[in-house]
Amino acid sequence: MLRVCIGSPDFRAQPVGYTYDDVPPGKTDTKLAHFSVSRDTAYITPVITQILAINPDVKIIATPSTPPAWMLASGTFEQSQCTFSTSRMAVYATYFVKFLQAYQALGIPVWAVTAQNEPLSGTFMNLTQSQEQTFIGSHLGPALKAAGFGNVRILAMDDSWTKVSYGDGVLANSKASSYTAGLAWHGYRGGPAAMATAHKAHTKAAQHLTEFRSLTSQTPAYQMASMAGGYVAQGMANYAQSVMLWNMALDQNGEPNQQKPGRIGVVTVDNGTGAVTRSTGYYALTHLSAFARPGALRCAASTFGAAYVAPNKLPSGVTTTALANPDGAVVLYAFNGQAADVAFRVVDARTGRGTVVPMVPGELSTFTWPAGH
Repeated sequence: MLRVCIGSPDFRAQPVGYTYDDVPPGKTDTKLAHFSVSRDTAYITPVITQILAINPDVKIIATPSTPPAWMLASGTFEQSQCTFSTSRMAVYATYFVKFLQAYQALGIPVWAVTAQNEPLSGTFMNLTQSQEQTFIGSHLGPALKAAGFGNVRILAMDDSWTKVSYGDGVLANSKASSYTAGLAWHGYRGGPAAMATAHKAHTKAAQHLTEFRSLTSQTPAYQMASMAGGYVAQGMANYAQSVMLWNMALDQNGEPNQQKPGRIGVVTVDNGTGAVTRSTGYYALTHLSAFARPGALRCAASTFGAAYVAPNKLPSGVTTTALANPDGAVVLYAFNGQAADVAFRVVDARTGRGTVVPMVPGELSTFTWPAGH
């Protein structure tokens, strides 16, 4: 899975962001005559193309931080919590279609889109629950279908676990739910148990973890506990079908970004030497992705201690998630959140066979065994 931006986010080199249809202040472009993804083609789309050349099965989720400024009531997105002009919903849906067409022409198929990044707590634009219901149900969903992109999934919300009622409201709306494949979640606030709540209420809706990060101010122990024990392990155990982090790569200064200091990417790349440093997030993801295969099914697995609630309630026991790969092999992802060594007993309930594994404080380990063993 790879999450890309529809236009520029707050992690960018330029002081002023861009969309695909920027016009002078006071002007509009309701026919989208000036639409262009050309600014992406210098660096962004070539990297995506390289990724797809390495692994053509990578699924791309695309997310906007804001529509063009002329679609906002304020006329600018360079301020927080802007208000979307509801009269622009139809043209904004066409904007999504033109983005999908442009990326398709570049050989980049998009697997899913979200309507708005962090609609209730983001840097750029607010999108109320009723606006997202209307936008997805009456504009975006029908526009994608009419343009031949009915196979592109729409994920609602794209915000933290504390916003579970927002996602529930979108899925409970009959028009919006008919076009909505599931919910996208961020790990900054609340707990992954919110996804289990959403799953029980809307069993056909998929749950995807689309954004989280560590900070330079956090100790490595905290990073591993929140990232591996909380976000990944308990996220997967609460019905997440995918796990992504934000950002994939930043330089040694945490850049490019605008007013977001102290963020850690999955890897840090020294822009002078090219040296790559892997972060705790890298290991949290790799311990899962190196062994769990696409199409794996989650198995019942015990987790001990209190449930993770971001940002301050860290896993206090052994946290696990288990997956059965399509070939029958089993993968057990385990994090020791205790402050002491533990003797962790692993037992396969199908056979009654098992072993005892010692784990030190803060240890993340992955165990695998083939089908029938």
